[in-house]
Amino acid sequence: MDNQIKKRYFGIPRWCYIVTATLILFVAFTLILLNIDTVGEIRYRQSTFGNGAIFMSNSWLEHAIDWHHYEFEDAKTAITTFFEAGITPQNFQEIIRFEEDSYSFIFIPGYITDRPFFRPPPPTLYSFMFMENENGMLTPVYMWAHGIEALFYDTRGIWYDEDRVARDIVMAYVQKGVTSRINGNIPLYYGVGVGNPPNYISILGQEPDRIIPFEFSGEEYFFWYFTASSHFGEILSENVDISLSFTLAEIIDLFHIRVGR
Repeated sequence: MDNQIKKRYFGIPRWCYIVTATLILFVAFTLILLNIDTVGEIRYRQSTFGNGAIFMSNSWLEHAIDWHHYEFEDAKTAITTFFEAGITPQNFQEIIRFEEDSYSFIFIPGYITDRPFFRPPPPTLYSFMFMENENGMLTPVYMWAHGIEALFYDTRGIWYDEDRVARDIVMAYVQKGVTSRINGNIPLYYGVGVGNPPNYISILGQEPDRIIPFEFSGEEYFFWYFTASSHFGEILSENVDISLSFTLAEIIDLFHIRVGR
């Protein structure tokens, strides 16, 4: 009788409990290990995210060819039904919209839905470009996913305000051919930050046209943009090859980025 008790619990062999407990501990240890920040400050680390951004932008432009036969009554309907971006009619929030001729460019916070199960969904800034057809319907022509707190595909590392501004200058530069469609052939330079809006953001001594606070999923963020700073791209291309490895510190120094709180 004692031997039977030792070998079985509620009719289940003891080895099943041991294997199950071992698997649970292994999964828990793996989750903790994968989510511990072992990167530290991101500013001085070499990165190739510029090359990744170029690839992603080209991929979205290629996808746009497949989107030309889709039409929607409005942008909200398109975004909440056509795109998988963690955006629903309930959490749909338009931060700002830029329009010119038949194009509209819309910024909305959301979540990356296609992610590993062991990482929480990072808050992401999405931008969507639509073209209005002769019948008044909208056709998607471009989409972009932009990390808010860090890079949307890698949330590790310690990021400061200046790091995000440097990241976003590079991201905006990659999209210059798209954003110039809604800004008088001048690229739009924009970015996003965490927390309440700072007292100022300075890039080459210039401050943004606007800094817009917004809330998403109970957290405070802000969005900034420049509409007349095409020289940002010229300075970046002359000094840094973003298709290769570089550091955010290089971008911060190059553009004299300052954020005051």
